[in-house]
Amino acid sequence: MTAMSRATGLLTKNPIFRLQQQMGMPFFSSFPFSTTCSSSSSTDKVSFCNIDDALAFFNDMLSKNPRPSTYDFNQLLSAVMRMKKHETVVSLSKEMELRGVKHNVFTLTILINCFCHLNRVDFGFSVWGKILKRGFEPDVVTSTTLVNGLCKEGKMGEAVKLVDDMVERGYRPGAYTYSVVINGLCKVGKADVAVGYLEEMEKLGCVLDTIAYNSMIEGYCLQGKVDGAREVFDVMVSKGSTHDVCNYNTLLNGYCKMEMVDEAMQVFDEMLREGLVPTVVTYNTLIKGLCRVGRTLAAHQLFRNISACGLTPTVITYSTLIDGFCEQGNLDEGWALFQEMQKSAVKPNLVVYTILIDGMCKCGKLKDAKKNGRGRLHTKCLLL
Repeated sequence: MTAMSRATGLLTKNPIFRLQQQMGMPFFSSFPFSTTCSSSSSTDKVSFCNIDDALAFFNDMLSKNPRPSTYDFNQLLSAVMRMKKHETVVSLSKEMELRGVKHNVFTLTILINCFCHLNRVDFGFSVWGKILKRGFEPDVVTSTTLVNGLCKEGKMGEAVKLVDDMVERGYRPGAYTYSVVINGLCKVGKADVAVGYLEEMEKLGCVLDTIAYNSMIEGYCLQGKVDGAREVFDVMVSKGSTHDVCNYNTLLNGYCKMEMVDEAMQVFDEMLREGLVPTVVTYNTLIKGLCRVGRTLAAHQLFRNISACGLTPTVITYSTLIDGFCEQGNLDEGWALFQEMQKSAVKPNLVVYTILIDGMCKCGKLKDAKKNGRGRLHTKCLLL
């Protein structure tokens, strides 16, 4: 594989440039130098082996005569950004300017992205001002990068205003932009407002993906509005999307937190009928919900189904059910499950020991426990 094709593969993996491609923006193909890279034949994913290789290559580019174009430097900055070395990208961009390599709108967009990852969206807006000052016109990609940064910092009012400004300037935000806003709104408990953006997307012909729908389902669940979550869950199919395990797990969790375990079990049955395979997260959610309402026998039966389905219980699975038994005063079942856990590949942690000791104390059986050997729990707990 040539250096140029490796660099092309690198760019296609970068979210900023992938968006640019989807929107018909120019894609840079000239990358004249080779570097030490690792490549996976299955994914064609390319990256520098380490940051030192990237820095050495950057210095090599600066020493070339004629010097590579800004486009080529953008590709390197993008590679370093993919390594999550955001502060390094900022330093390299400053060095570029000092050495006479001019920034273009794509360089500045990369900088904005890095500042947003560093939780310095204020610096991102400073770069935005530089874009305007230099006569560049910020595009949807650049604007969406800032929107994402604002959402990450919980500044939803500013994020929404920026999207509205995009529309006023004649830009047409795409599905990704709206998905970012919807996810942000749902995380701060404004799922009802997010619905308005869903309707706006429909008007523009954008198709919401399952991740965005899941954000809305989770948003309603966080507000305790499981009926609204269920409505979104049902609507997504009519809009051309399909349910996945994550959608089901989110809805199940919403019902269980509201102690609506019968409804949760109905959703679980729907999941099975749809041909989806439950995960350990699915079972953990249901077991916790059943234990919360005191239905430990049903929870225990689900626990047995985990192994029957070829899955392995986690420490969360064991601790949840043991806690459920202890809360019901059923220490014998809790202890039996603890012993079963000790024989399995999943070993008890501090949480499990604390649950058992707490259960014994509440039932006034700590002295009896010491007599029959269970006092070792206290010693083991102190050693963890």
